[in-house]
Amino acid sequence: MQKKALQIALLLIWMGTILIAAVAAPEEPVKVATEKMKLLKKVNPQYPMAALQAGIQGLVVIEAIAGTDGRVTNTKLISGHPMLNEAAVTAVKQWEYAPLIIDGKAKPVQFTVTVSFTLQGDKKPAEKDQPKLLKKVDPTYPEEALKNKVQSVVILEVTTDTQGKVSKVKVVSGHPLFNESAIEAVKQWEYEPLMKDGKTVTVTFTVTVQFRLK
Repeated sequence: MQKKALQIALLLIWMGTILIAAVAAPEEPVKVATEKMKLLKKVNPQYPMAALQAGIQGLVVIEAIAGTDGRVTNTKLISGHPMLNEAAVTAVKQWEYAPLIIDGKAKPVQFTVTVSFTLQGDKKPAEKDQPKLLKKVDPTYPEEALKNKVQSVVILEVTTDTQGKVSKVKVVSGHPLFNESAIEAVKQWEYEPLMKDGKTVTVTFTVTVQFRLK
């Protein structure tokens, strides 16, 4: 009799644990387009000193989750320059949105945000070692990225030969969905040969390829 009572007690405890876990389980966020989110509070990122000194600028794309109160509760880096990523994430974590109401109830939501780092005035990087672009081929927007409404920026390290042709391309940072498309496009770009001391030379520099939904 005691054994049966113990079994019943254990069963009730187990069922209670399952019930508590089910109640406590967080609601899955709803994926929405960024345009549906109304930004109420935006904290601008602090430009990293190392990036300023190196003349680095670009975009950082972040996947954000906002709770039912509109506050950003979680972030995931999608793409961006290593020197800029941490500053962008730190800023976005402080952003606040108007709660998104679906079927009369506030829902946690998942969306992407883009943080831009642009150098101003005399802080802009010198372009004397970057050849003039003569021919630019736009990249093809990856089908999977279009389907999932993903935007990104890919930063590439490019080397041109003495004829101004792109001879080498390496990804510095970027979303896996976009890297190949960016590389294939940039390989077709053509530059004016860079002259130094009266001779054409090879040169290595960075380029930024943006993928934005229209």
